[in-house]
Amino acid sequence: MFNTTVFQGNMDEIPDLVQFFIQHADVVSLASFQLHAATGRGVLGKQHTELSLARVREQIHTGVGMALPWDAVLIGHPQCHNYALMLAVNGHLYPVIPDQQFYSQFLRDFSHVVIDRRATRSQIIWQYLKAAHRRPRWYWHGLRYGLSLGWRMKQDILAARGKIHKLSFFIQNFMDADALDPERIQACSFMVMTADVPVSMCAHNARRDAFILKPLDIETARGTLHWIPLRPRKARQPAAKHTTVGGGCGTCGP
Repeated sequence: MFNTTVFQGNMDEIPDLVQFFIQHADVVSLASFQLHAATGRGVLGKQHTELSLARVREQIHTGVGMALPWDAVLIGHPQCHNYALMLAVNGHLYPVIPDQQFYSQFLRDFSHVVIDRRATRSQIIWQYLKAAHRRPRWYWHGLRYGLSLGWRMKQDILAARGKIHKLSFFIQNFMDADALDPERIQACSFMVMTADVPVSMCAHNARRDAFILKPLDIETARGTLHWIPLRPRKARQPAAKHTTVGGGCGTCGP
């Protein structure tokens, strides 16, 4: 995963950065572009007017050389997140998910399948093959889809000697701390776990100190400990001086 904070000073570098990710797709599997926002920390201030999801998408398209299917997979609020799942083959990209209708039907039919993120690719494929027993039409859908995708990539697959890598693009449009949109907060898919409930990242940024500096009661073997993050440390007492008369000892010295 490679995270890039986008601000006015590096907007023009995005196409070159995208090309770098494509050429190193064997190492980078997710390229995330996070739009700068004023969260109460840092020195850049409010988001520049030219900084937007649309502008970042255009720059990514310039680097890729094609438009990516951002609407095929919808994550969170459309003004907050954009996602495109691609395959990188021989320096070229191919969409993994052809359209929103195909993906929506897949989700409806396989929403009951739970995949461990630590599972290997072969384990994941086997899980879905077993699940398709309940919906055998997906054997045909999967075969037709795989052949169609393979046919489009055939020349690049031959040139790359069969080496295919996943490369996802993700854009996150953070909000300024003093301009939060309740609708976007409610639909957020990028949450932070607090002591009570998950909270939208933008809402957490706006009230960061209130969350991370909140006093906590911690259960220990000796009972309940009331922990205050900013409690001042006790000043160290100066070490006692040893005085000897008429000689010395091995510990204190002469």
